[in-house]
Amino acid sequence: MAFLGGGTHSTPIEESHVTDAHKEVYNQGNGNNVSASALGSAAALQTLQKFMSSGGSSEHSGGDFQSKMIGMAMSEAATMFDKSGHQGDKQDAVNGAASTMFKLLLQSKLGGDGKGGSELTSLVGGENSGGLSSLLKIASQYTASPKAA
Repeated sequence: MAFLGGGTHSTPIEESHVTDAHKEVYNQGNGNNVSASALGSAAALQTLQKFMSSGGSSEHSGGDFQSKMIGMAMSEAATMFDKSGHQGDKQDAVNGAASTMFKLLLQSKLGGDGKGGSELTSLVGGENSGGLSSLLKIASQYTASPKAA
């Protein structure tokens, strides 16, 4: 995961980009209608949903947990890329998932972007962020939302 060492992971998550991609890929089944990177971002959010559905708790913290979450997001992106028949670069999807999950984890730990304006970023962390518990709040928000048939 050396590609995470440099680059744009310090850039806040684009809330609408991630949520719109997730809706397109998972609720509407149109994985081919988004970029490979966006498909990866959707996979990261889906990984959070799966984590919450399986009874995830804030007991799982630290580097090992973070590596597992990033790995699960990357695996989900590869699987969804194959299922959707996407014509882009599979590595872009995997990198997008890793980057998005990394940002979610980092921002939940460090308190978000400090702006407090976006729904996704403020749920992931804020001035009084509880770290992983804040990350779990966002996952529970999307887990609780009704899914399209």
